[in-house]
Amino acid sequence: MGKIELAAKGSMAEAYRMLSTNIKNYKAEGRGIKTVLITSAMPGEGKSVTVSNLALVMAKSGSKVAVLDCNLRNPVQCKNFEAAGVNLGEFVANPEKISLKPAAENIYIIGTENAKEDTFDILAGEKFAKLLDKLKEDFDYVLIDSPAVIPYADAAEIAGKIDGTLLVIQAGRISPDIAKEAKMRLVQAGARLMGAVLNKVDAASDKYSSLYRGN
Repeated sequence: MGKIELAAKGSMAEAYRMLSTNIKNYKAEGRGIKTVLITSAMPGEGKSVTVSNLALVMAKSGSKVAVLDCNLRNPVQCKNFEAAGVNLGEFVANPEKISLKPAAENIYIIGTENAKEDTFDILAGEKFAKLLDKLKEDFDYVLIDSPAVIPYADAAEIAGKIDGTLLVIQAGRISPDIAKEAKMRLVQAGARLMGAVLNKVDAASDKYSSLYRGN
């Protein structure tokens, strides 16, 4: 297994287990969460590593997890798991014709390292919405790694189709105003925002606390 094995040990593993538990217990409109969009305001804040580690922790607890690498500009999930995935565009078009193989125990990756498709066209289509419905039937959880919110429209395009959204923020890398702008764009797009995942945060700082209060 790749670098995610190291990231999912010790205190870091406990943090991801807590995140996994929160997702499993979260209710949106009276029902549980099965599809989770994980994005960030800007690139480089740790959303893809969050997806990988969360999938690993969920899978170790016995859940069957699909990982959709929708960040076709910089797909990394296959690298993180050191495994081959399937082409996202082809799978969206003909899911019944493509057989998924596990990248790790209970984890299946949809997406490849060398994607060349136009991400927005794939995500905006009706077939993508239908694919999400099918995956919800076949898997316990579907984790979606998307491009960042501020520079790209992809995350906002699919946010309204997903049960819940997590915004990953690397403290000190972006300003609270940028984080709030990302949150606003997601909410305006119909996202059911579950909360924020703060990376490298000073526990004594409250700069990002308004994201939890909904300001």
